[in-house]
Amino acid sequence: MIRYSTPRAKIMGNQLTPRPEPIRVYLDSSDIDNLTDARKLAKDARLGETAEVLKEFAAKGITEFRFSFFHVIELAHADDVSKPFALKRVELVKALCGPKAFLNADELWRLEALSLCQDNEPELAKGARARVFVEDASWLPRRVVDVAYQLVDSLIRRLKKRIADRTAKALEEIGTNRKSRRGMKKRLLGRRGVSAHGAEIAATTPDLFLADWKQALPLTKRFWEENFPLQYLSKQISLDALRAECVAGFGDLDNFIGWCIELPTLSELPKTIRRMDQAQNFDELRADARERERLAKSLLELLEPEAYVHNDILRELHKRLQKATSPDPAKSRPKDLERLYASNREWFTRRGVSNQDWESHVLASPLGALPSMDMMLLSAGAQFEKLASLSKDARKLRRSDVSDLLHSQYLPYVDLFRADNYTRSLIANVAMAKRTKLVPSTLALPDMLREEARSRHLI
Repeated sequence: MIRYSTPRAKIMGNQLTPRPEPIRVYLDSSDIDNLTDARKLAKDARLGETAEVLKEFAAKGITEFRFSFFHVIELAHADDVSKPFALKRVELVKALCGPKAFLNADELWRLEALSLCQDNEPELAKGARARVFVEDASWLPRRVVDVAYQLVDSLIRRLKKRIADRTAKALEEIGTNRKSRRGMKKRLLGRRGVSAHGAEIAATTPDLFLADWKQALPLTKRFWEENFPLQYLSKQISLDALRAECVAGFGDLDNFIGWCIELPTLSELPKTIRRMDQAQNFDELRADARERERLAKSLLELLEPEAYVHNDILRELHKRLQKATSPDPAKSRPKDLERLYASNREWFTRRGVSNQDWESHVLASPLGALPSMDMMLLSAGAQFEKLASLSKDARKLRRSDVSDLLHSQYLPYVDLFRADNYTRSLIANVAMAKRTKLVPSTLALPDMLREEARSRHLI
């Protein structure tokens, strides 16, 4: 049996050698499903053994597993019947990753551009300090954060009404005259529904106002134990602090899969993951490729009947036209960068990035300087190069293909990346350039991890 040593700093002579970096691994969502599905586990005992190896490697610090928003959405349930299975998958994600996650892609693209402007280096050059590696709720994209903010606003409005109704009822029971009641209401409720003094009184009996919400909305333990909504109304904490604690509750995997994903504004996410904003450029490339393919086919139909056209010439023309239907990521990149800047101009301005900075550091940067965004473009280009075949039997675009491209954004930041056969065929060249090894299957993980660990003297 192999003995695995926990990576740690060693003292050699009078010097302390740095602790070796763990092997960073990006799993495919299908891996999590394979390693938690009772039927699959019963059918193939190797899956259970693989799960235990991965847990052991993670516990000893040999490997570092992280989850992304795309993982969580794909592992989520679409109906109540499948919810227990989703929670089972979450258990394994927590066992492997703990709080370790990848920054949401929206924020990552901005930070990669900011790194070029402020640090004159790609975010990838920061190594373990790269801001893609997070351990808080920043794995959540803005659209989910906005839902958390909306929940806070709703809670505060309803809490004010509860306090106002309870206050009015209490004053009626006391039996004071109308003038006295009016004066007490003004003092306790104020102009905005509840005064700080009124909130302080309500805070003496928090369960009277919050008990049912504590059960229905199990956010963070701190959110309810410290009565954050009442603290906000009594001006003890800011709205930003209240919102941040609510977002932290959404960022807890048990909460997110347990009930957040069932909120009306989020319940469609598992179904729409393949139509997210990050794939906008992908959709444009697809439309462009289809139009050029249509024109190419029309031209071939005109040329093929002509007897004087030699078959070799026709085949060469066919090849060139097919190549013409494949979009060039390097040519489409400037438009994507312009859109990124235009949609985040205020964000960049607040951080001291001017239009001139953007043009000289980001627009002028080579393909690959924005690791995540450029990976997406390169993957999309490879995808459409395959899809651009003029043959009627050519492979058609599948909905899961876009999801795989979204995952591929994180490839530059990991050592091992799990992908299916088709995706590997698309990203193999880029992965080799990034020195990222592609893992062909769930069952291949243990051996590839052992081999990598031995090469790094981690075992």
